[in-house]
Amino acid sequence: MKPMLFQKVKCNGYLKKVHDGRFIDMNKNEGGTFDCTYIDTNNPDLDIECQYCGDLDFLKSYYERKEKQFVGVVVGFKDIVIDGFLTVETCYNWLDNEYTKIGKKPKTVETCSIVYYANNRKRYVPLKDIEVDHEEKQN
Repeated sequence: MKPMLFQKVKCNGYLKKVHDGRFIDMNKNEGGTFDCTYIDTNNPDLDIECQYCGDLDFLKSYYERKEKQFVGVVVGFKDIVIDGFLTVETCYNWLDNEYTKIGKKPKTVETCSIVYYANNRKRYVPLKDIEVDHEEKQN
């Protein structure tokens, strides 16, 4: 990875942020407790009440791969969460008070290069989609 840093590279694709419409809605009841619901705006029939068990069954996508040829400069590297499970868990603190913890558990993580392809424009490019531009190196 180090030889690519600050080099001109050719890219075959990149990761684009996805808004898949999946999230957890949290509502406070009169008694001070919380009800959580898994929401999928693309599937309105889905209305799952959370059972606070931390089940890994609600998968959310954060990025998708797009095919595109472009040239840029590598300025760094970053691990990107492609998709992950949304979870709701009931936890207890040291005073034995109950609280609701909402989180995500990554399913697919990919190491990507941060590539600037224009002024103040960057893309996350998977390492498999990058090759060093040898023509630039010879000049």
